[in-house]
Amino acid sequence: MSIGKRLLLLRQQKGMSQEELANQLHVSRQTISKWESDLSLPDMKTMLDISDFFQISITELLGIEEDNHNHSIEQIYDQTKIVLDNLQKENQRRKTRDYIIIGVCVACMVLVSSLYFLNLIKPRTVSSKTTVHEYVVNNSSSEEERYIDLSHSSFETKSYDLENLNVTVDYQCALKVYHNQKVELVFVDENHQNYIYPMIFQNEKYVYQGTIPLLNYLETKITIEEENQEKRVEYIESNQKLLNQVLQYKIYLRFENLDDNHIGVKRLRYYPQENNSSEMEKAKGELPGKLYVQVVSGNEQLANTNIPLNKASYIPLKRRLENKEVVTIKSKVVIGEKTYYETEFEKQIMYGSFSSIILPNEMLMLHKEAEINKSRTDRPTIPFLTVS
Repeated sequence: MSIGKRLLLLRQQKGMSQEELANQLHVSRQTISKWESDLSLPDMKTMLDISDFFQISITELLGIEEDNHNHSIEQIYDQTKIVLDNLQKENQRRKTRDYIIIGVCVACMVLVSSLYFLNLIKPRTVSSKTTVHEYVVNNSSSEEERYIDLSHSSFETKSYDLENLNVTVDYQCALKVYHNQKVELVFVDENHQNYIYPMIFQNEKYVYQGTIPLLNYLETKITIEEENQEKRVEYIESNQKLLNQVLQYKIYLRFENLDDNHIGVKRLRYYPQENNSSEMEKAKGELPGKLYVQVVSGNEQLANTNIPLNKASYIPLKRRLENKEVVTIKSKVVIGEKTYYETEFEKQIMYGSFSSIILPNEMLMLHKEAEINKSRTDRPTIPFLTVS
């Protein structure tokens, strides 16, 4: 019997736990466990303490027969060999366990890395339970990055239906390579609402010929989808202010005399223009909505009213304007419940000059861009309102 097994038997005969025996011998419970498992041997001092505690001789503890001293060294060697063999087996078990732990850790790392990589490349989920993974090509991208062959594509406005606020367009998109793609034309308005129109394949191009709302668009783009491929988004135009463009061409304001016998501006005339450009030759019908106009001189309000967009009108001023007087004109167009083409600019009255028309491009000027130096007595270089 090994020393460890003999120690286990002695402890059990006394009805002691490993913890209690450890306290008696002033060692740890783990040390007792290793002795009893034949994974280590007590040193000589501890063996003496054990023999004293259990009231046995050292030879009994070592399992040496007292009448056979010739084999005592051999028996001690056997005890040592048992411990060494057990230690070797335990080390082997530990190595196997370590290898298993390392293998499990490596497998977990590979799994986590794979899931992370898959998460990077999977389509991102957007609202309405659709998945979209977009590859964006904007106007600054190189020609090599584009799927769209711009040299063989055309994007035209054909006509304007002013009464119903629609535009008829003819968009023909040529791609460099065709793979039975799904192609859509997308307009994004100023409220970031998307207007999506499927394009059909005909005559080696993807085509949309139809109507879109007459609005101001932040972006115009083409989306291209192929099976098992990411969606491509190619921008073809930005800040396409279709409605503002129409309003710019259609709206004219002019300061006028009351009559030929009385020099002095006391009213503002509005009249919608007809076919004053090649673009407006495509327009049919009359614009709905109203034009709101406010005229201010310093802190004095001279006019504040609204008039129909489709009807020529006079806007009376509270008093006659003085020569070189600077006035601020604020205007906006309201169609339905939405406001468009909101402007604020300044004009200076110059009697005896050539023109009293507020030009369309001036309607786009911001207040700061049209700021006037009132101290100048000569005619300023920026365009001012004049009266003939």
